[in-house]
Amino acid sequence: MTKTTKATSVANTGPTIFGKTITTKGVPILNTSMTGADAFDGEGASTQSNSLAGSLTVTVTDVQANGNLVVQGDKTLKLNQGDEYVHIAGVIRPADIATDNTVTSDKIADAHISYSGKGVTDSANRMGWLARFFNSAYAPF
Repeated sequence: MTKTTKATSVANTGPTIFGKTITTKGVPILNTSMTGADAFDGEGASTQSNSLAGSLTVTVTDVQANGNLVVQGDKTLKLNQGDEYVHIAGVIRPADIATDNTVTSDKIADAHISYSGKGVTDSANRMGWLARFFNSAYAPF
């Protein structure tokens, strides 16, 4: 679930001439005040589990001077109403490679493992472009 809120108010008193506010018929004419507020509440739900259990084939992209292997691999799965992406990269020692040519993730040094998705659940949990603008540094209020 993602929630954001933002509220801003500005009050400016008008300029003065010789210490007196500029008025018309006794009413200040250059005083201004503004307020702005916005809120976002996004929610997505899925019955799938986000546990990463399985295997992923990797490619050796470099062999370090000490013999360690730099590896990386990607997997794309089409599930439910979207796509799931798994990426893994890191360094493994040849001694950690089992006889069946596998390495468990806890043996990967400098591991970078990401799991992301694209589809209706991902979209529902993201605020729209206009809400992102009003919550950004470029928003006027």
